[in-house]
Amino acid sequence: DTDGFIPYRWFIVIGGIVVILSAFFVKEPYKYVWIGVLLILMFGVRSIFQWKYIRSSQKHITSLLMMALSVVGTIVYVLI
Repeated sequence: DTDGFIPYRWFIVIGGIVVILSAFFVKEPYKYVWIGVLLILMFGVRSIFQWKYIRSSQKHITSLLMMALSVVGTIVYVLI
């Protein structure tokens, strides 16, 4: 019964706060892996919101591609 803007706005605010706090409080060996996991989660949830509320715009495909790039980037960083 909603257009999806209010839940999406709260998701962006909470996600931004988590990313900023994790940049300060997560120790160095795991910092970039943790930020990569957070990016994966943020793009994944964003694509779910876009698919559910504005499916006709096909914006969820871009979010899924960004999530896939985050997954690949995080895996490459861990393996190197």
